[in-house]
Parts: sequence; C-alpha cells; structure tokens
Amino acid sequence: MRAFVLAATAVLISFSARADILIRNVTLYDGTGKPAVAGANVLVKGNKIDRVSTEAIKAGRASVIDGTGKYLMPGLWDSHVHIRGGQAGSVMQGAERKPMIDREAGITALHGYLYVGVTSVYDSGNNPDFIFPLRAEERAGKLVSPRIFAAGGTISVTGGYGAGPTALKIDNWEQGQKDLAAKIEREKPDMLKLIIDRQGNYGNKMVPTLTVEMVRNIVHFAAAKGVRSTVHVSAEWDAMDGINAGITAFAHPVLRATVNDAYITALAERKIPISTSMTVFTNIARVADDPAFFDNPLFVATLTEAELHTNKVEERQRYINSGMSAQFKLMMPYAKQNIKNLHEGG
Repeated sequence: MRAFVLAATAVLISFSARADILIRNVTLYDGTGKPAVAGANVLVKGNKIDRVSTEAIKAGRASVIDGTGKYLMPGLWDSHVHIRGGQAGSVMQGAERKPMIDREAGITALHGYLYVGVTSVYDSGNNPDFIFPLRAEERAGKLVSPRIFAAGGTISVTGGYGAGPTALKIDNWEQGQKDLAAKIEREKPDMLKLIIDRQGNYGNKMVPTLTVEMVRNIVHFAAAKGVRSTVHVSAEWDAMDGINAGITAFAHPVLRATVNDAYITALAERKIPISTSMTVFTNIARVADDPAFFDNPLFVATLTEAELHTNKVEERQRYINSGMSAQFKLMMPYAKQNIKNLHEGG
C-alpha cells in the first residue's frame, strides 16, 4: 500500500503548487512489464516526468521526497465507480432512487481514490447535476481529484432496472432519439451507460429492458456523435446481443452462469474490455456474514466514522433484507471462474 500512498502524495504536491518534485531512492515499477528498479531517482517537472535514473539527480528547486523503503508506480484507473454524493436508495427499485447533491461527500471520495493511488476514474452512472460540475472543476484545475470521466444518468426503460429519476428512459426510438441527442449535447458524456437486465433471478420479479434493436440504435447514434457506449449486463445471451449491437465495453462480467467459449472468443476478437468490479461484488457477498473487513486500514483512512457505521450496520442490513448478499454469494464462484476464463482466452 505504500506504493499507492507515495504516488498519491506526489499528485497532491504537484497539484497544489505545480512545483518540481524529485523522488529519491525509490523502488520503481514503470508499468511496462519490466522488472522493478531499485534505488531509482525520478524528477518530475510541472506535470511531466523529466528524468528517471539510478544515478543521482540534482534537486535544484524541486521538492524532495525520500522514497527509501517505498515503491513508485503509475497512477491506477478505476473503470467502474459511482462517486458517492449524487444519489441514494436502491438501484434495483427505480422508484426508491433519490437524486441528491452532496459535493463534500463527493470530494472526500475523490480524495480517497488519490490516497490509494487511483488517478483516473470512470463514473459509470450518476446524477448528472452532481457529477458533471465535479468533472468541470477537475478539468479546470480547481479540484484536487483524479481525472474524472463520466456517463451521467444511465439509459434504461420505464420500470426497468436502474430506471431511477436521473436515468434516461427510452421506450420508443422516435422520442428517444431526441432525448438522447439532448443528453449528449447538454452533458457531453465521456461514455454512455446502457442497462440490459431483465432481473427475475433469485426471487426478484422480472422487469422490462432495452430491446436489441433499441440498443443498436442508441449505440450507433452515439457513435456518430463520437460517444462510445458501455453496458450493464448479467446474462451471456444479453451480452452477446450487446456485442452484436456494437457495444464497446462491459461494466462488469457475466455473473449468473459460466460463460461459453464462443462468448469469450467474440470478446477477444473484438477486444472489448470488461471491468471486473470484483471488490464491490465481494463486499456485498461477505458483508452479511462479517462486516469487520471495513476495519481494514484503507477503509478507515478513506471513510468517515459515520460512513463506516452506515456500511457496517445500515447498508449491511439492506443487503441482507433485499437478498443481495445471498444472491452475490451464489454468483461469486461463477464470476471468478468467468474472469479466469476470460483472461486465459485473451
């Protein structure tokens, strides 16, 4: 974890003063696959790495960080987050979803990502009135934050999964095309987030979802405007429909069954990335049994006492009462096997 902390420290210093930084005697992982370099010296000028050497580098006016016993690595990217502070309530029940704007909570969360070495995040669905002002502040250099890429409100259908008040509900293409054009013009999302999920698993009632034709229309329309699309999907047949419709990324792996070789081949051939989201899934699966993992130093360092209490008590009870913990516990073996198979399949 010291590698992450050192990387985040350098980011914060660079942001606050734009001063030159010299990191001395650090073990360097450069992200290229090469072996670690012990005793490296790294000089950062402004926002660029100026020099890397095992020979001494003169500090000049640079701030000096002693990297002895620590590690330095490139900033990490979290490819599926929902920055807290923009909405509350159950994502499974759209009518219970409540938009909100808690800027302080959002900024605290963003600082938490920096603390663990995450320097870029993709917010895969949030309240547009919350996330895009934060993105604007970050890009204007007014906010200490990872780089923010955002989808804004998700795209679903009326009564569908994730169809809360901030979601764009597209029930017919004639009106949907106009609404989508307005969303792209108004929000300028970095990517869209579509939801294909019929639910109906483990006792949940089935809900309507986007048709294959609608997904294809949305994806192609957005692509023509330079916006790529990612999709939430849980079943392989729906995922294949997404691939055939031209989707460019998946928000998480297929969870409910072991995937077939043909699906893995289709993903590999098209080079479609998948965000595993396994940390979140694992937490949901195990929190019912024992929430003590929230005592991990990283959680303690990046969550307030109130947030820790909420996750240990209120959120835990919500996951138990809704059946989500039990569901995810059943799905975890499939998710793990699928990720292993995807990796081995290229």
